[in-house]
This record gives sequence, C-alpha cells and structure tokens, in this order.
Amino acid sequence: MQHAKDQGGKLGMTYEREGPCPGFVVEFPADAVSTMEKAPHVKAVEPNQIARTQ
Repeated sequence: MQHAKDQGGKLGMTYEREGPCPGFVVEFPADAVSTMEKAPHVKAVEPNQIARTQ
C-alpha cells in the first residue's frame, strides 16, 4: 500500500484477506495507472466497479 501512496495514489478501503496479500482500493491520476500495472508485484489493476459473488 505504501508503494501505491508513493506513486500518487489516494488510499481508500482496505480488505482483510487470509494470506500475505491484502486487498485495497486506491485512486490514481490517469497517467499513473499504466505505471502500476507494469509493477512486478502488482497482480491486477481494475477500474472501479460493483463486485458480485454467486
């Protein structure tokens, strides 16, 4: 999460999950998104949307 803040992101909600990787929401300026997507430790970058479970 600190890396996201360092890249200009504004931290939103965080989600507790089992395992080593918590989930969190961060808002970025549009020009910073491609930088985060390419980071080797980032699994996914997704636009804000409604999440549904089955």
